[in-house]
Amino acid sequence: MIKLIATDLDGTLLNREKKLPDDIFDVVDALDKKGILFAAASGRQMASLERLFAPVREKMIFIAENGAYVKYKDEEIAAEIMDKFLIRDMVRKIKDRPNFRFLIEGRNMAYTDHETMYKAMTSRKFNYNVTLVEDTEDVFSIKDDIVKAALSDVTTNKRSDFGEMHTFFNDRCTAVLSGDNCLDFQNTGVNKGSAIKKIKNRFGMEKSEIISFGDNFNDLEMLEESGKAFIMENSPEDMKTAIKAEIIGTNEECAVTEKIKNLVLRG
Repeated sequence: MIKLIATDLDGTLLNREKKLPDDIFDVVDALDKKGILFAAASGRQMASLERLFAPVREKMIFIAENGAYVKYKDEEIAAEIMDKFLIRDMVRKIKDRPNFRFLIEGRNMAYTDHETMYKAMTSRKFNYNVTLVEDTEDVFSIKDDIVKAALSDVTTNKRSDFGEMHTFFNDRCTAVLSGDNCLDFQNTGVNKGSAIKKIKNRFGMEKSEIISFGDNFNDLEMLEESGKAFIMENSPEDMKTAIKAEIIGTNEECAVTEKIKNLVLRG
């Protein structure tokens, strides 16, 4: 019996316009009536996720910030707080890289010192809570717990080469690509898979009772923690060979909701 369905958003559930499938709220309602929890699992901010799914918010689990922050209704299932000394060192490391933009993410607010980043993340496309600060290196002036940091390459829409930034802080945190031009940092061992483990413990679930959907490398551990794993046709080719999972249609075809309906809602 399926008890949890978890899906990534960007590149998986959302289309290229960052819009949800038209029937997603009906699908969540139908799952809720069957006693199946639905989880949105994303590198995005918690507040952004809760706004996106506002009509069904109370029927869902939110896995935000790549698993660093997890909530069910008003219950915090996980909140993995990063070391601010580490965040400061990251900012210093990229100071001489004008193509990089840095975003510091707290529980419900993000922080940047780049106006272009501020405008992008507060746009309708992402709908983040963001504060524009004078200098992100002064991270100790931010009176917030930090759960994730994100590095964006503004010079390309293709797969970016983050070079040594991908491995430079490996002894202090985990770095993972969440998109072609975005590199996310969180505490070592924290990912969507670790979030699934905590949800399993909280609700007494087995791996065989979980289905998940993803498209990129920040979904890998979540897919591995699931009894049934599906990846998108539009996934990077190296992602398709990184895990044994069924390849379904594209995010433009609403393949996730179609698969959910075929697996658990029809018949």
